[in-house]
Amino acid sequence: MKRAVLIVIAIAAFAVPAPALAAPMLATPLPSAKPAQAGSGADTTPIKLTLNELSNRRALNAYATYLTTLISQESVGQSNDTGYITTVSEPGTGGCKAALAPLTQPPDEVDAKAQHTLTVLGEEIGDDVTITFDLSATQAFTRFSGLLKAQHWTRFSDATLVIKRYVNTETDMLALAASNLCLDASDAELHPDVVPTGTKAFLPIYDQTSKLANVALANLTTLMQSYEIPSEKALIARIATLANELSTQSKADLMQSGTDLSSVLESN
Repeated sequence: MKRAVLIVIAIAAFAVPAPALAAPMLATPLPSAKPAQAGSGADTTPIKLTLNELSNRRALNAYATYLTTLISQESVGQSNDTGYITTVSEPGTGGCKAALAPLTQPPDEVDAKAQHTLTVLGEEIGDDVTITFDLSATQAFTRFSGLLKAQHWTRFSDATLVIKRYVNTETDMLALAASNLCLDASDAELHPDVVPTGTKAFLPIYDQTSKLANVALANLTTLMQSYEIPSEKALIARIATLANELSTQSKADLMQSGTDLSSVLESN
């Protein structure tokens, strides 16, 4: 059934709530506006912005540019995933098509232990696909993080620490390498009732790295929200639109990758 591998990959990356699988987020909207700002459409920008407000305005504009770039590079991420799927689905020593074929079996045709192994292996595939897709964000993130680090904040704002943690954790996330999927799939083929050692080692590292990056991103957007001013309402709304578009696009791309892999595995 074509739906089998697609379902497994979807569960691994998006169908389960983020806290359970720590699915990485490259972007998110800013938290809701502060009560004093909500509903305010008037331009009440101070004649002279404070140091933190000025740095924050630059950060907000850089964030919007970053999101715009990520959206525009969707085709690069898709191309990365296509290359990954082609590589792992090759027969023989170049890939592991035969070892991955059990992922296309209907769940009711596989015993419970083997199904668990396949599900976990599907999580590994979902993580690999995400890692491969997100490689397209590396250059844009480097520019964005460089601008963030160049801003100056007041001593007691905690902004410097928040930005440092965000840059470090996101750098770690984007530096993750894909797993040794074919080796793990081959182990699963030989011992379907046992989760491969490589899979058990890879998944916790990925999940923890992703979780830390997500927390740091949330703290960054909270920081930017805390220094936004009413005149930036349109910019905040634009960021929300871009972040939601990127999230929707990323989910669709992952699901498409699942469909593509399923089709390849079921082909002769």
